[in-house]
Amino acid sequence: MTGAMGRSITVLLFVIGALTATAQLIDSVRVFRSIPQAGYTTSLAEKTGWQLRHQGAESVSIGPSELAGLNEKLGTRRPIKHVHSALPGLSHIGFIYLDKAAHVFCLAEAEGLIIDLTARRQFLLEDWTDRVKLRAALVALGL
Repeated sequence: MTGAMGRSITVLLFVIGALTATAQLIDSVRVFRSIPQAGYTTSLAEKTGWQLRHQGAESVSIGPSELAGLNEKLGTRRPIKHVHSALPGLSHIGFIYLDKAAHVFCLAEAEGLIIDLTARRQFLLEDWTDRVKLRAALVALGL
């Protein structure tokens, strides 16, 4: 992995890590390369994540070696409660593994919204530079 790619992945993981906002450790992250076209809601996105996992859909995984140091660097921003809703800008679905427990998450890239669908928490990237960094991380992962 190149240095630039590693930094991009770190940005993505840092943002996803902010969703935890607890003492839980991130074991790994998995993002599916593609998702079916649908009118997603919170429930449908979570269901689709589980279906993709059980079908063995192609994904990109980020393991322990890429996560080294991340758990110590988690930000001070806190997620807010996610209220069940339509997700018209959904662009990616994946899993974050916290202390070996699987959590489905999704990205609404254009809105800068990252949602832990399992725990019903969300994190909004309000700064456009953070959105650009997130996009660069996804491109570096080939997503």
